[in-house]
Amino acid sequence: MYPAKSFAENYLLCELLVYLDSPKVIEPTLKLLAATNKQQEQMFYIYSLRNLNHGWTLDQRREFLAHVKKMDRYEGSSYMQRFVGFIRSDVVASLSEEERRELAPLIATLGQSDDPPLPTVTNRPHVRDWKMEDVLAALDKAKDRPRNLDHGREMFGVALCSRCHRLGGAGGTIGPDLAGASARYSRRDLVDSIIHPSRIIDEKYRDTKILTADGDVIVGQLAGGNKEQLYFAANPLEPSQITRIPRDSIEVRQASFISPMPSGLLNTLTEEEILDLMAWLESGGKKP
Repeated sequence: MYPAKSFAENYLLCELLVYLDSPKVIEPTLKLLAATNKQQEQMFYIYSLRNLNHGWTLDQRREFLAHVKKMDRYEGSSYMQRFVGFIRSDVVASLSEEERRELAPLIATLGQSDDPPLPTVTNRPHVRDWKMEDVLAALDKAKDRPRNLDHGREMFGVALCSRCHRLGGAGGTIGPDLAGASARYSRRDLVDSIIHPSRIIDEKYRDTKILTADGDVIVGQLAGGNKEQLYFAANPLEPSQITRIPRDSIEVRQASFISPMPSGLLNTLTEEEILDLMAWLESGGKKP
């Protein structure tokens, strides 16, 4: 009966066959995944297959991970990438040690942007410890002067914003997309969030801090788990690297009051560079 002609039937059949732990569900589901361009159907099939941990050939695993990789571009609510992260970590956790070794290069790309990286500059000299009042004063003083948006886009990479945020069709997906940030927040709020990232942390992006019975401290994003373990993505720049923590070893679990976004990101930028960066942020990533 599987696959059937309608998604409504396939939804129920796929779910049932996975529940029955049938490895025969893998091949037809991969064909359905390849045949549909509807995000909700793709996500359901990936979600269903994520915990099926036997009956796979290496080529099937490779094909499945390629579909999981496409989830990095899924669009939806602000929680979408959090859900994608949970599914991704379950998929990686279902792999055997041999599969992880064989597929390591593909696993390493999960959660990483395929866009050409924006230019970044290392070892830039320290310019000054920018205060919010200094930046706002500079912005106010230069409010009638045209800005260089191409240079602002370059500064978006230099200040490392592009590692986690997407703007103008490029950047990471770890943090919120900044395309509409200037429409939702005032200039003062934008500057404040850059200079004082830990002052207000959106709960969707707040890290969790774990203290284990052995005295280990793990800080990161909760990325799923099962009844025996919790999965944590401790490195926001490598979301496919999962730390597994036995639940019975956890002594303390609490929300972190430190933002994953580091402070001091503007301190290697000159005033002109900051003004162009802010112009790029306020443009929403679109040139007039």
